[in-house]
Amino acid sequence: MANDFPRDNILDLYEAGEFSLARELVQRDLDRNDENGRNWELLGLIEYAEHNAAETADALERASLFVPLLPAARLALANAYAEVGHEQLSRDLLVERIDDPDFSVELLLQVAAALDVLGDPTQAIRACRTAQQADPDHAQIYYDMGYYAAHAGYPANVTESLARKAISLAPENACFRVGLATMLLSADRCREAYSLVRDFAEQQVATITCTCCLRRITQLVAAEGNEPLAQTCRARLAQLLMSGQPDLY
Repeated sequence: MANDFPRDNILDLYEAGEFSLARELVQRDLDRNDENGRNWELLGLIEYAEHNAAETADALERASLFVPLLPAARLALANAYAEVGHEQLSRDLLVERIDDPDFSVELLLQVAAALDVLGDPTQAIRACRTAQQADPDHAQIYYDMGYYAAHAGYPANVTESLARKAISLAPENACFRVGLATMLLSADRCREAYSLVRDFAEQQVATITCTCCLRRITQLVAAEGNEPLAQTCRARLAQLLMSGQPDLY
């Protein structure tokens, strides 16, 4: 029977977030030919996007019987294993990916995040260092590395230094500035914290998604007498709370 839906069209649906329709069509193709490894792989990625860990693992394991998995699928399989309780297997696969030449900087940062969730910030830092070798001017690498350094027990000045490096590479990134400012506030370095956020434009405040951090920044700028910025922060906080973000303190 002819295939009415070319794989590229199904892939377009997947990339557009039309997961239900993409799943239906790729499953239809698999009903015709259950040895199509790339279709099993695509089904696994669809299930992963829908947070169906067991189904992700099953589809990607089937795919690996027929084709070498693409980098995104290798990462999805490792993460799916963690979600279904195979944490050591997941960690082993993630560590292997650190030295995988096919993994982009963005995928390496996802590997690092997954390793940190599994309680291995040291390997998360190693993943960031591998990414740094590929793109030494990528700001997110330094910010994330500082975050994992704190989890790994490095001195606070290491995390601060890495956060400042990230800010120097991406000075308009409000999240980097808020993260460092929150850290400085915890050390009672309020004036230094304020210097990081005092010039925020409304569009920068709009990128902040952590209610706890935003609440602290609101209190800081209000205490410094910057009422226009405090009002902007309060409006953003109210927007986050109305959208269902947890009210964290």
